[in-house]
Amino acid sequence: MYNSYTQNSLFYKRLLSVLCAILIPLSSTFGAYKIEDLEQLAKNKEFREFFLHAKDIVPQNRGDRWEKLIKKSADQYLTTFDPENLIVPRIDFDIFMEIQAWPAIRSNETLLLKLNQYSLFYLESEIKLITKKSEQEIVELKNILHQFWKNNKQFFNLGYQIALSLYAFKEEATKPQSALTHLISPYPDFMAYLYLFTEQAYKSPVSHVFCDSSMSQNIISYKFQELLEKQQTLLDDNFDIKISQFVNRKCWETYRPYLFEIISQKNSAHDKKEMAFKLIQLDRSLPSEQKTFAAILYLLDGPQKSELYNLSWNRLMDLKKEPESRNSIAAKISNLDPVPDNLFSQTKNIQHILLTKNLAQYFPELFESYSSKCLEYLEGKGSFKKGNPTIHCKDLFLILRGLHQKDEVAPRVYYSLKPYFKDIK
Repeated sequence: MYNSYTQNSLFYKRLLSVLCAILIPLSSTFGAYKIEDLEQLAKNKEFREFFLHAKDIVPQNRGDRWEKLIKKSADQYLTTFDPENLIVPRIDFDIFMEIQAWPAIRSNETLLLKLNQYSLFYLESEIKLITKKSEQEIVELKNILHQFWKNNKQFFNLGYQIALSLYAFKEEATKPQSALTHLISPYPDFMAYLYLFTEQAYKSPVSHVFCDSSMSQNIISYKFQELLEKQQTLLDDNFDIKISQFVNRKCWETYRPYLFEIISQKNSAHDKKEMAFKLIQLDRSLPSEQKTFAAILYLLDGPQKSELYNLSWNRLMDLKKEPESRNSIAAKISNLDPVPDNLFSQTKNIQHILLTKNLAQYFPELFESYSSKCLEYLEGKGSFKKGNPTIHCKDLFLILRGLHQKDEVAPRVYYSLKPYFKDIK
């Protein structure tokens, strides 16, 4: 069994040369095959030889008879493969790559799709072996992948499937000195390379089918992070146009809930949170309350020195005039598990204390719902499969106790928590 593209190439080139040398005399004129020769080969199901010599018929002599013969033979050729136990040798893959560009084949979409399906099977089987390949073999695989995709960009699902097969090696690709750098080059990052194969899918009318996978979330996040690095301000009326440069609107709407997942999870990396918060604020199609919800989550992550922090603060100031929105947002936040509360973790930090005080003053409903959730856990009410949903409830009490000595801040919250934490020093 050959695992090497190089070995395969040399072997099959020699084999084809030998075949041609042996079989050419079968031609009635000891030279180029005639249409009758091709018909005989098709009848005998000698399809490899058939397609090696199908173009012996010069273009001006290729009429309906030749074109029908090509289509019929290609269809019969593919029936020689067992879909339930598919094996595609390299010699057949090379023939597939050759004939998929022929107009006679490309005019029959059903035939072309099946041809591409078998070609994709071969490529995916080779991708699975990628970590065992030499540098030269990886470069050859890369060239074949690119040529296959170049020939079939209208079938965006093929590119997506190639990317999905490669994505299985995400960890390997990020290792220093990884052999996969020869695959990625000259692209700066593995996700940028995968976007080469997925761009068509993300821009297609059915992009929503592709944009909710873990792979797509990572690729799209990478592209938007690139975009944000060039973004000068969070006040941009043209940002929707910039989004459309990378993804279809349906794709964006499918991807967008992932941004709320990022900002709602305590363990999300800071740079990913920053990206998600910025994209949410830049999206003009989002209702104001959803943007405010994101802004409050940003504040609950702790004080920052950034334009985004200032924007979030302004949204808090607007929220103090909207009791219905405050109740709605407080309910959404308290339903998260765990509830975002990193802000309360720094009980001695003056900036954290001041922001907690301001939030309690302008958004008391948030603290009421947070303390209620904390009390439910402390009193053993309800089901909490992930454990304590209010990890920094004790720290919040300590901050409020310190503030309470000077100024009454969230008194109901303070007194409701006091029986459980009064002995803490």
